[in-house]
Amino acid sequence: MFFRRNNYSLEQISYIIHRVIHNFCGYIFCPNNHELTMYLSDFLKNCPSSPGVYQFHNENEKIIYIGKAKNLRKRIANYLILNSAKHIALARENISCKIIMTKNEAEAFLLEAQLIKKHKPKYNVLLKDDKSFPYIVIRKEHEYPQITKYRGNKDKIDGYFYGPFPSAGKVDESLILLQKAFLLRSCSDSYFADRKRPCLLYQIKRCSAPCVGKVSKQDYQQYVDEAKQFLKGQDRFLREEISNKMEVASQQTNYELAALYRDRLKALNAVTVKQSIEINYLKNSDVICLASDGVNHAIVISFIRLGNNLGTKCYYPTSLNNEAKKDILESFMGSFYQRNIPPETILTNIELPDKGIIIDAIHDLHKVKTSIIFPKRGDKYQLINLISEKAEFYLNDYIKHSKQYGEMLKEIKDLFSIDYEFQRIEIYDNSHLFGRSAVGGRVVWEDGDFNKNAYKKYNLNNTNIRGGDDYDMLRQVLLRRFKDKTHEDVFLIIDGGKGHQKVIDDTMVELGIKIAYICVSKGRDRNSGNEIIYDHKGNEHMLDKRTSLKKFIQRLRDEAHRYAISTHRRRRKNDMFRTSLDHIPGVGAQRKKTLLNHFGSADAIKESTIEELSMVKGINQKVAETIYLFFKNS
Repeated sequence: MFFRRNNYSLEQISYIIHRVIHNFCGYIFCPNNHELTMYLSDFLKNCPSSPGVYQFHNENEKIIYIGKAKNLRKRIANYLILNSAKHIALARENISCKIIMTKNEAEAFLLEAQLIKKHKPKYNVLLKDDKSFPYIVIRKEHEYPQITKYRGNKDKIDGYFYGPFPSAGKVDESLILLQKAFLLRSCSDSYFADRKRPCLLYQIKRCSAPCVGKVSKQDYQQYVDEAKQFLKGQDRFLREEISNKMEVASQQTNYELAALYRDRLKALNAVTVKQSIEINYLKNSDVICLASDGVNHAIVISFIRLGNNLGTKCYYPTSLNNEAKKDILESFMGSFYQRNIPPETILTNIELPDKGIIIDAIHDLHKVKTSIIFPKRGDKYQLINLISEKAEFYLNDYIKHSKQYGEMLKEIKDLFSIDYEFQRIEIYDNSHLFGRSAVGGRVVWEDGDFNKNAYKKYNLNNTNIRGGDDYDMLRQVLLRRFKDKTHEDVFLIIDGGKGHQKVIDDTMVELGIKIAYICVSKGRDRNSGNEIIYDHKGNEHMLDKRTSLKKFIQRLRDEAHRYAISTHRRRRKNDMFRTSLDHIPGVGAQRKKTLLNHFGSADAIKESTIEELSMVKGINQKVAETIYLFFKNS
């Protein structure tokens, strides 16, 4: 009668019943609800009504949730009512609360994102992959500017940037074509200073060889200006100009120069094609679309620069609660734009009521004016629909793989008699060359994929390794990994056999921890498919190589092997290329770089006089004498 009298729709009736049941169950099944109510009621007596950030801690003082608020008192008071899955989950914890007051909501938004990234609370939406994106940069420090790939803080380098690109591979493709089009050098300053004749890039027409004077400074600067002009989107005028120059050179029978212009024109056309579709109605924009089923989320971001689509990147934020879509997207943007400078326009497929706070926060952080648009019609709306469909595809694919991953974890748990739940698998392998340049590698698999942000290399101390003792290397790695005893919900896979098993057991006893693991040996004749697996209980397993579990374990072991070898090779290369400058007192990394840039090589420094050394910027008379005497007496 109540529903009929108020003329509720079926959807509204369903929602009301759902909320009543939800709240009723929340009160019944949250034994700490009374304690939480008492604690928060007392806490709110002295809680200010200003903007800020609040943090909930569990009984072990670990931060489990971080939130922002325009009015801290009102926001925290909401937790007195169990009106969401998050509130019910927090009520089950024996929580305490701490607040940080801010000047305004924008500052609270930024602080919340920073703290979530630092502490990774389990009840927040977390962005796992938050590394910076690569750019193409034309550096300004040198009289012959270098074009190169760059990833990192853009404030540390003086140059003209183009990007971001969704992957390093996309940058490499575009960089090769830009070198062909504009003949700019890509070599380092020290390599440039040491050249006596042109390198291979000049021979294959990807550089104009300014290092040996094959191009005048004026002509090289014109190449630089043309490259900047192209990267600003003025490619149509540039194509016409180069085409005209090709015609003039051809008419003057200077066919070699005409062929050069022809090749540059081809490269310009190719680089435009590589940048995917052209979007004339947008200049510099990020298109961000969220797809969610309430538990799993996929966020696709498409980078559009100068009307060209540079590609897309997909993220899978994690959360333990049934978060609102707008909250997930706001949390993502807060984390993403901490490290990435936004463009003029951000398009989203979800309307954000608090977008003004995000715009102000971005401006405070990057001093960039941007707008956030939720298109409802026209070309931008069609683009949003296209990216949204891509997000839905990625989400469905993620759900499918997550299900398969869950089944695989259950199979591992049952087969190897593991008595606790785990979501993270860590795989370890070592690599060395007769004990030299020894490296331990850790690869991590979680949430259905390799988490490359969690990969770690351990540079091992050769003095403690007896002739490349693989057992001692593993012991070093385990002691360093588990010294703080953080091993909740972890399962280990070690590339090794029975000997490694004893090392693991002894190390765990030494550390006072207990973790389930398996050792995967090479097997008979060291053939792939014949591996013997030793588990943490001392049992041996021979799995059929056709089973999905065997293939899964092999894939994990092979990735750890690849990572360990590649990190070892990098360390060995660095060890080989260390110069004698590393041993000179008073010569650090910066002075070493300055000397190599000035002289071109360590041999040239060795042959220099005290007067020549003291002419280098940052090298005074005393340091010059130290360098000179070091080489003279060595």
